[in-house]
Amino acid sequence: MNNKNNYELFPTLITKYDEIFTTQQLNDIFDYCKEQPQIDYFLLIGEGKSSYDINSRILENIGKDVSSCNKINVFIQGLLDQYTADMNIKNLQVQNSWFNIQQQNSMLLQHYHPMSIVSAALYINVDASSSKIYFENPNNLIRHLNAYKGELNSYNKFNNEFFWFAVKPGDIIFFPSWIKHGGYFESNNTKDRMVISLNAF
Repeated sequence: MNNKNNYELFPTLITKYDEIFTTQQLNDIFDYCKEQPQIDYFLLIGEGKSSYDINSRILENIGKDVSSCNKINVFIQGLLDQYTADMNIKNLQVQNSWFNIQQQNSMLLQHYHPMSIVSAALYINVDASSSKIYFENPNNLIRHLNAYKGELNSYNKFNNEFFWFAVKPGDIIFFPSWIKHGGYFESNNTKDRMVISLNAF
């Protein structure tokens, strides 16, 4: 008799929606953000700018000022509600949002979002040359296992140190704010790579 039972303990929910905004909406958002004030951002290495700290309501402003996106906040809130329902946690509200613009040969450092519960990244201007988003395994002890990489037959969900997504324009990814993410030292090769980030709590 086979009494074996496998348990996949402590999974982390990442939800990705593919290409859910139109080309017109993305172009309008891109043009709007390009005209907004931008400053250097400590998480960007190389040439890059951000509205972080000077405009933390970029999604609200887009909803008011960009006619093709006048329902964007209701739409994103609906996606957020689906994520929190899947997580079986109370409904949250988007509290702040900002955009980053990266130039070629720039990098986004690994980081997490303190004082937030759920975060998301909305990809406005990316292509096949853009740096990917990497999520680090929150189990720090996995690095002990991977110190013996010669013993691994192959990587899978039980032994990976990170997981990455190649993204397309209009993709949006929801994730718990505590998970470390970024470009994992991959250089971006897209001009004006633009991403809108948000925090909800």
